Amino acid sequence: MIENIRKNKNDLTMSPKEFANAIKKACELNQQLKQELTNQRISYLVHYLVLEQIGQVSFEKLHRAMNLDRNDAPLRQDKIDEILATKKAIN
Repeated sequence: MIENIRKNKNDLTMSPKEFANAIKKACELNQQLKQELTNQRISYLVHYLVLEQIGQVSFEKLHRAMNLDRNDAPLRQDKIDEILATKKAIN
């Protein structure tokens, strides 16, 4: 599903809007999941899935996250210091 939104196989990231649209499309058949995945939660996912570039969803990290076993620890939130510094500068 996620691979279908890649415009180019060499793309490393996708925009938050592309990610949100892919998530919403995936949730069309699951009403409960659709209700739980609010814009705020999708925003949190975008921040969690940052790897190569701030504000972009990493395909590589998304694939790693989707393949975690239930017993695996969550992936580390990369670039969290930069995200927090940017957020602080904006506010």
